Amino acid sequence: MAYTLWLRLAIAGVGVLAVAWALRRRAMFSLIRGTPVVDAADAQPGDRVAVSGTVELVDDDAVVRPEFQDDDAVVAAWRTEEFRTHRQHTDSPTDVVDDGQTFSQNWEEVSTGYRSTPFYVRDDTGRVLVDAGANVRNEPAGVAATGTLGNSVTDGETVVSFSSFEAHTPKSFDVTAAEAAGASGQQESIEVPFSPGAEDGEREHEEATLEPGDDVFVLGEVTRTAVDVDTDARSERTVVARDSGPFVLSDRGRTELLVHSGFAFPAAVVGVALVAFAALAF
Repeated sequence: MAYTLWLRLAIAGVGVLAVAWALRRRAMFSLIRGTPVVDAADAQPGDRVAVSGTVELVDDDAVVRPEFQDDDAVVAAWRTEEFRTHRQHTDSPTDVVDDGQTFSQNWEEVSTGYRSTPFYVRDDTGRVLVDAGANVRNEPAGVAATGTLGNSVTDGETVVSFSSFEAHTPKSFDVTAAEAAGASGQQESIEVPFSPGAEDGEREHEEATLEPGDDVFVLGEVTRTAVDVDTDARSERTVVARDSGPFVLSDRGRTELLVHSGFAFPAAVVGVALVAFAALAF
């Protein structure tokens, strides 16, 4: 009886998560589809717009240095996971059991975030200055209010999304940039009878960058700011990430982002079906 109850709760929990995921994806799809795409020259202060173009440096020194790559970038994002073992008191058949002790082993996210410097997005008509925020990071399991796109780092309503992350896997207990940014220290090793594929405490790091010349899509509210360009202070159109409502920055085009955010309905159907099954099948 207890096993059946836990199984029903687990199925219902997966269903609820699927529905929540679908709602976030639907919100992101609606945001991208409902935001007008304009030329850089037509971006007007006060408007929420989307602009596509290529990355251009404000000046040669306006870069950030990624932790695992040599090329300078304007945005460098990371995700860090750690292989952890926990003592459990469950009867799950997937747990490791030895001498009456039960262990659960899995990869857990311990840090995610990004760093950036202001840069231009240029198209055939002109350019806009983009400020995605500096030294921004969020705690593990942070979820953007507007949803996620996959391969993304989120912070509030800010979503920085990439087509892919490159994996880097230092061995256990290395000090990393993610730790310096505030991630918790690596756990001490727990002796277990079986540890497939990874050492306890081992960390895997993934990184993605946006570099000069890369194609980029940016969505956000346009404001005015004064910056020094060629020693002359001029008024620049700026798409601001922080405190300006929803903001999306990606190396994927608008069409690809819509495809990635457009699976909300099937996920919602599956989620509702799982909840109904959990309620009625047992």
